[in-house]
Amino acid sequence: MAHELGLAPSDLEMLVRRGVDGAEELPQMLRALGFDETAIARISPPLMMEMRHACTGCGHKNDCHSHLADHTAAKHYEDYCANANEITLMRARRDQGAYTPSPSADSREAPAR
Repeated sequence: MAHELGLAPSDLEMLVRRGVDGAEELPQMLRALGFDETAIARISPPLMMEMRHACTGCGHKNDCHSHLADHTAAKHYEDYCANANEITLMRARRDQGAYTPSPSADSREAPAR
């Protein structure tokens, strides 16, 4: 089964041990970093699966919980988050205004990021 999921058997065992809530911090972290529910929903399923896997296996849950609770996650996540590189790239794309509607833009949707 691990092979079908693209995981090493030890990774699958770890995911099973941590349970379905093993990556509960990921959407919380994304929201703390300014991603709304729509932006989170636009993250591609394969990327989200990789990010959940990294979050589940993270050894810094206490740091994450602490920074989320005291609203300092944006200041500290790059120091320990297993998804820091990907999240930082997503933030940069968002902050660069990859989609900036022109004055004549109508109700077209923004391209998925």
